[in-house]
Amino acid sequence: PGGDSTDVAARPAARRGAFCRDVYSLLHYVVIAGVVGVAVAVEKAVTHPAEPLPPAGVTTLVAGVMLFVGGTAAEVARAGIEMPRLRLVAIAVLLAGAFLLTSLAATTALAVVAAVVALTALVEHRRHRIPSPVEA
Repeated sequence: PGGDSTDVAARPAARRGAFCRDVYSLLHYVVIAGVVGVAVAVEKAVTHPAEPLPPAGVTTLVAGVMLFVGGTAAEVARAGIEMPRLRLVAIAVLLAGAFLLTSLAATTALAVVAAVVALTALVEHRRHRIPSPVEA
């Protein structure tokens, strides 16, 4: 059914343009901004790995991850798939714990953030696991 399909060609012609604009253009900018934010924070962390990230570095790291995770959640929701609420929980956890990251060594702060994102991805993957043709 047109509006719920993730297949662009299956959507009604009148809605394809808006869908493509949103998912493949506008929301991609949010995801890319997140990647850039994380890259900037990682660069700061690698220069002084044993020292805590400054508040601006933690802000950049958390904001970057929030943009990436939130942007991908918005893309999934816009594609007509159920909103991945677990990603929103991960964002809330990172926001709530951001002030704690300023007291950790930069590499530890990066590891904590990476663990939150990896755990989110793992749980989400297990929840929505699609069997391979071999298993089916």
